[in-house]
Amino acid sequence: MRIVFLIVGSIVLLTAFGFLVGGGALLWLNTTLADDEGFLSIQSQPVETDSHAIIVKHVNVHVAEWGWWRVSSTDVVTIRVRGFSNSPSKRIFLGIAKESDASTYLAGVAYDEITRLGVSGDPFRGFTFEVERTTHLGGALPSGPTSQTFWTASTHGSGTQTLYWSPEDGSYWIVLMNEDGSADVDVTVGVGVKVPVLSTIAASLLFLGILAVIIGGVLIYLSLRR
Repeated sequence: MRIVFLIVGSIVLLTAFGFLVGGGALLWLNTTLADDEGFLSIQSQPVETDSHAIIVKHVNVHVAEWGWWRVSSTDVVTIRVRGFSNSPSKRIFLGIAKESDASTYLAGVAYDEITRLGVSGDPFRGFTFEVERTTHLGGALPSGPTSQTFWTASTHGSGTQTLYWSPEDGSYWIVLMNEDGSADVDVTVGVGVKVPVLSTIAASLLFLGILAVIIGGVLIYLSLRR
């Protein structure tokens, strides 16, 4: 029996170590690396194109639901898109729309699609993103994006503009344009993510880790006691 207690106690202590490391890492991530608003953000980067828009397609969202309990999107994640125009004579537009609406609006319009968004860097020097994109040709002129009513979330104007979005079920496009819909989009943009449940998960892991340490310690004590 002592050998069983020793083996089980050792396994429980190893499990406790995993819980404590994971919980501590999440807590450090959420408290040390987050900005004043609680967002984990990527350093803003300049992006430009000769076309009318810069698009991120196929942002697919599914909010979890288990029977009577449904997880609210605001509890899971909030996305922040922040940017400004690098051209003093132009104002920026940031918008998020359902894929069906955005694709209809930009049908026949020249735009750049971001096909890959890679992240490089480290937590101490900051993260930057590396962009790969495909140009979609077209000759149609879009109407001003601010006159459209289908946007799920949008913001526009001069200076730095910030867009907050709590995703709901669906497939979306993220759209960056000049406010008047003109070509030659030249913006600096950054993305941030806030996960409110991260603190809860971290605290739960730390609690389980401490509980496992106590249980493992008791089992090992029983295995060594004469």
